[in-house]
Amino acid sequence: MIRALIREIAVLFLLLAQGIGAQTLEEALQALGKKAAARVPAGTAIHVTGRNLSSMSVAEAARAQATLEKVLRRRTPRQAPVAEVRLSIGENLREYMLVAEIVREGERSVEMVAYRPEAAVKKALPPLEKRLMWEQAEQILDAAIAEERMFVLDTERVAVYERREGHWELAGSKNVDAPPVRDARGRLEIREGNLAAYLPGRGCRGSWKPVFDVSCEDASAEFVLEGMTVRFVAGRNTLESSGRTSFFGDTAAVCGGRTLVVRDTGDGVGAVIVSEGKQVDAAEALDLGGTVTALWPARDGAVAVVRNSNTGRYAAYAVSLDCSR
Repeated sequence: MIRALIREIAVLFLLLAQGIGAQTLEEALQALGKKAAARVPAGTAIHVTGRNLSSMSVAEAARAQATLEKVLRRRTPRQAPVAEVRLSIGENLREYMLVAEIVREGERSVEMVAYRPEAAVKKALPPLEKRLMWEQAEQILDAAIAEERMFVLDTERVAVYERREGHWELAGSKNVDAPPVRDARGRLEIREGNLAAYLPGRGCRGSWKPVFDVSCEDASAEFVLEGMTVRFVAGRNTLESSGRTSFFGDTAAVCGGRTLVVRDTGDGVGAVIVSEGKQVDAAEALDLGGTVTALWPARDGAVAVVRNSNTGRYAAYAVSLDCSR
């Protein structure tokens, strides 16, 4: 009997290798269920078990078993005899094999169908682009460029640099005297000739043209982040907004519907499209060579601040995505 069963399986595998099979998983399971049901007399209940011996995902294999159970479901008396259908999922170089081993009253039989999924087309994702803005030993909180000037906010000061002969040279600075905070954060805004710096428990405002001048107050000032009015929580590095509990908010909008998010590894950024609560990759992840400590929206993308894993220095990068691709 065992030899006959082996011969039967071998013949079925040969037929499958010649291309006999269903086009979708649903069709394959419908066909397999009909074959298995024909092996089980009416009035016999059917119990389905399964095992996945292939590269099919756990979720899809579970769905396959549930679908086969649905196909084989039948009404039977409470004390009806039971036949067991053991679903095994295997694969060869071309397709998956769905094998149903039917065990009833000590007898075994085998039915099999093939399932060849459509080849997944992997969409080439556009790369994120980075440009080094500034690097220094002190922790950078935010950075921005306007016209031929660059502004850098760190834990001690806000500085302005002017481009001269292809290099940034310090043109002025003002101490912000920010209260010490673990994992310090700060936001810098440059609009026309005005400048504002927001820190936990500290707010600074001033101008950068025609002259650079900044003054600060002992209060967390409000600013707009991604359409929402927020402020830093005094003594902490989180944000708060009216009617909402404190949050970290380390994301940055890019090209409208695309959003930059910090990867779980913390050493780079990636772009995703957020739609109906789901995130879909929109760009290849960008390795920035260290821990991302801040990520803020910018006019043409975002500013990512990174602490280099080797040197310990901080670098601010302008990160952008080609939205036309």
